[in-house]
Amino acid sequence: MSNIGKFQDRNPGVRPAGVVTTIPDDSTRACVQPPPPRESTPEKIRKYRKSFNDEPGMKQIHYGIVDDPLPAETFTYGKKTYKSDHVHQIIGPNRNQGLGQFQTGLKEQKYASSIKEPLGKGFERGYSYPQEVNTSDFKFGQQTVPSESSKVLIFPPNGRREEPEEVRKLYFISHGVTEAGEQMSRNYNWPINKNDHRFGMPDPPELNGVAMALRPETYGSSHPKTEIIKKTVEDFRNANHEELGKSKNLGTGLNNADSNRVFGVPTYKEPWDAGQCIRGNPAPQELAPDKDLGKSTRFGFRNDFKPGDEVRQFGVPTIRNDIEKKSFKSVADPNNYGDEASVVQLLYPDYWLRFGINQSEFTRPRDVEEIRSLFEAIGMPMGKGKSITISNKAYDMFGVVSLESFIHGLRWYEERGLH
Repeated sequence: MSNIGKFQDRNPGVRPAGVVTTIPDDSTRACVQPPPPRESTPEKIRKYRKSFNDEPGMKQIHYGIVDDPLPAETFTYGKKTYKSDHVHQIIGPNRNQGLGQFQTGLKEQKYASSIKEPLGKGFERGYSYPQEVNTSDFKFGQQTVPSESSKVLIFPPNGRREEPEEVRKLYFISHGVTEAGEQMSRNYNWPINKNDHRFGMPDPPELNGVAMALRPETYGSSHPKTEIIKKTVEDFRNANHEELGKSKNLGTGLNNADSNRVFGVPTYKEPWDAGQCIRGNPAPQELAPDKDLGKSTRFGFRNDFKPGDEVRQFGVPTIRNDIEKKSFKSVADPNNYGDEASVVQLLYPDYWLRFGINQSEFTRPRDVEEIRSLFEAIGMPMGKGKSITISNKAYDMFGVVSLESFIHGLRWYEERGLH
């Protein structure tokens, strides 16, 4: 029997207590008397489950060795270390002296390094120089022929050329070149006069800066205070520290030796002087050329000449005339096709480069009508017959009709009084 409509909610804004659930067995009895636990996984199957190694305190063990018996607690894993030389014997200095050193020297006499490079001496090739080499004014090499200095090439004395202002501006736009001492102007709209204004904050002037740097203890509060210490401390410092201009006191007492006395053992004087050490006294077999002179000692790189290769030039030429130049050269193309600028052109750029015209435009093959239109554009009109005659002469002289060859043909035409 339903109670709907029989009660009135006097506090509609208060949430009712408790939770309404439809889950079975979710009651107080189920909480006080929980059901018996479910059956666990059998031990013989449990080791194959992923949750076996995830339990707290469990070691990650493969299921194949879980049931294997462990060795005794006194069992030692690893391999036993064999006895060998100690560290101080390996790292320590070589004390091969006396008879042992003499025996080592006899064993090493057969090595080429001991013959050519004896211990304590330089590499001896055993060259036999003529008597002229022994003179004091002899010098190796070839005297450098004097030539023009790089300053004259880069900054010629008469290299300045007066140009119109509009031409100079075009050269600045194309190459970014300015005159010597010219200020770089980016045409900013400054609210101030940039020529009179100074940016930043000035440092306050400081008087007697050099005196303060040389004698800082006499200024301000940096003057050191006088401290009184014990005489034992002063004696310890004098005995353990080095005084300026004196050797360290090693506690051996006063040295009353003569000031001219020389300590140590005198150096053994060899019969050879510095000149003999440089020139040497080589044996005949040491003066002989190496057996592999002029031959490659690397396996696989011994290129022997074949019949007909005596005048052959190996390698790739610097200027690649053996391959065809593409119409549009890539930036990543490292080849030189013979059309790059020389050093003289880099130091003294051509006049037409200032207007963005490349030198190749004058040597490129052109049609006669195109050349006529270019001459008419600069105020030099010519007839069709005259242009054909000049172009034929240019082709006979240079084998191609271009602006450069056409100009030479025009000179030939005018020198003979033709019109």
